[in-house]
Amino acid sequence: MVDRALTELQMEDDFDLISDIGEILTLGVMSTPALMINGKVVTSGRIPTVAEVKEAISQA
Repeated sequence: MVDRALTELQMEDDFDLISDIGEILTLGVMSTPALMINGKVVTSGRIPTVAEVKEAISQA
């Protein structure tokens, strides 16, 4: 969803996929999947829609 949202916004694909549970917990994420933008968790526990990702990016 993130890749698609970035493509639709004509932005560079620059994101990391973190799968290490230790790192996830260190970031304060308690429920996966989660989307973090600029160090802030914007969604967790569900997969956001492309529209939600685009909105979160535009608000960041």
